[in-house]
Amino acid sequence: DVQNFKHKYRWGSASESDSLASLNAYTIWRDRYASHLSSHNSRANGAGPSHNELDWCRRQGLQAKALREVHALVGELARRLDGLSIRVPDLSCPLAAPSPQNQLLLKVLLFGAFYPNYSVGTSSDPSDDLSQNPIPLFDGSRTVRLHSVPSEVTENDIRAGLSVCGDISRMEIDGLRAFVEFA
Repeated sequence: DVQNFKHKYRWGSASESDSLASLNAYTIWRDRYASHLSSHNSRANGAGPSHNELDWCRRQGLQAKALREVHALVGELARRLDGLSIRVPDLSCPLAAPSPQNQLLLKVLLFGAFYPNYSVGTSSDPSDDLSQNPIPLFDGSRTVRLHSVPSEVTENDIRAGLSVCGDISRMEIDGLRAFVEFA
């Protein structure tokens, strides 16, 4: 409905990004209500949200239960990263309002996290049908898929064009697609 759209639009800082809206809403909720979850009071021992928290969430178009589940997931991820000797910054202090530069960086990082599925359109090119032409086994965290590669472009052309991005460990050109894996 219109009210939910207004809430999401406001939480997303007018970016129309569900990811930014979720992050902003969680951050504000965490700064207001999550501090008591880590203390040793009755709410930390499985009790539900307070009346104030429920009322605030209702006015903001949020769900307290979902925010608490996200908070538990953030804690679990921090514990797992700690086990890998990756330290997560202390998230208990409120974050300052993000600068426009930090907002842009966050948008780029979120876009990158969803790439290549973030802005995928349909293609009339039958060689782009991955069900008919499966993706070769490449490491997805280090591989870039190029599509609509002209037939006259060679592997050396692609290597030269992408050399500024890093060392290329392997590449495969498959019709109008190319898969480039970086070292």
